[in-house]
Amino acid sequence: MARSSSLQRHLDRVLGVPAVKALRFVRERRPLPTDPKTIVVIQPTAIGDAILSSGVVARLRSRYAQASLWVFQGASNAAAVAMIDAAIQTQTVPFNRPHKAVAALRALKPDLVVDLTPWPRATALAAQLSGAVSVGFDSEDQHRAAAFDHPVPHLCARHEIENFAALADAVAGPAPYTMVLKRGWPEPEPTLAWERLVLIHVNPGGSQAAAKSWPAAHWAVVMRALAQRGLQLGLTGVEADASAVDAALAAAALPEGQAFSLVGRWTLPALAGGLERARLVLSVDTGVMHLAAALRAPLVALHGPTLPSRWGPVSPMAEAVLSPHPAAGYIQFGFEDCPEAAAVMPALSPATVLAAVERVLSKPHGGPNSPR
Repeated sequence: MARSSSLQRHLDRVLGVPAVKALRFVRERRPLPTDPKTIVVIQPTAIGDAILSSGVVARLRSRYAQASLWVFQGASNAAAVAMIDAAIQTQTVPFNRPHKAVAALRALKPDLVVDLTPWPRATALAAQLSGAVSVGFDSEDQHRAAAFDHPVPHLCARHEIENFAALADAVAGPAPYTMVLKRGWPEPEPTLAWERLVLIHVNPGGSQAAAKSWPAAHWAVVMRALAQRGLQLGLTGVEADASAVDAALAAAALPEGQAFSLVGRWTLPALAGGLERARLVLSVDTGVMHLAAALRAPLVALHGPTLPSRWGPVSPMAEAVLSPHPAAGYIQFGFEDCPEAAAVMPALSPATVLAAVERVLSKPHGGPNSPR
């Protein structure tokens, strides 16, 4: 349940775990339907999750070409779901209100429900109560397997995209897995010097936003070094990111012509157009990072609480840098806390990031319609 409160997560575990466990005594597992008429994919989580799991939706579309394919999305990732390059129908469903989610599922009378979330019991129970054959993740220590006719192992020892690949193989047959997003997004306004533009995303989302953030003073060092190379710096974000963006700009103290805020000026599709054209993207671990990777933008991704091997960008045009702090990599699902969380990202030095920037900038760079 993306952007859920700590209370909702607590209730999901306290009430959901015994409810799912009880299912093992009252249900029999059923085979996958050979010719489903209606399929529902549950993906109500964040932007990055929708992007990483886009390949599952595309594989289902290809495997069951005649089926009506629905994605039950959340309010926070609806714009990302709309970017998936597959013929789907969508519905925004509040899975933090399980009775409404179940009612929405049962109204469609699906033959197959595929839950793409790794930890919420609410989505697993909704899939089971839909009446359809259900497929979903059996995640480590999350007690979800009994809710599904076909539980698929979800492993923290592999990248999340590999977990989605395993689920896609289970429900649609084995095939190579890739993220599948629409490409060739229109040029956003205002028109910028794209070949000299670095798009910077300083503020992550979700409950671990503070832990995933990099200090404004570190951003300032990197921004001044990039400006000395003659590059322009555009800092992206939604209105909620304004304070973090303003802090980075103030710390860098660069002229407005060299560094400026794009906060609130671009929709997600407009941002995609900018990412496809920019000379370089710098981002903390958030949905923008995964979008840039999926679009094959030249990218440097900053990691600390999450390991690149688990949550890093998947692209030949990307390089991830990881904090050397001993507590780095403590987040596996997104809700974990750590006593040393506040020290992890500051341990990642500007020098390490700038070295990665040099390596990425040395790679061949194409335009928005290049294969990258």
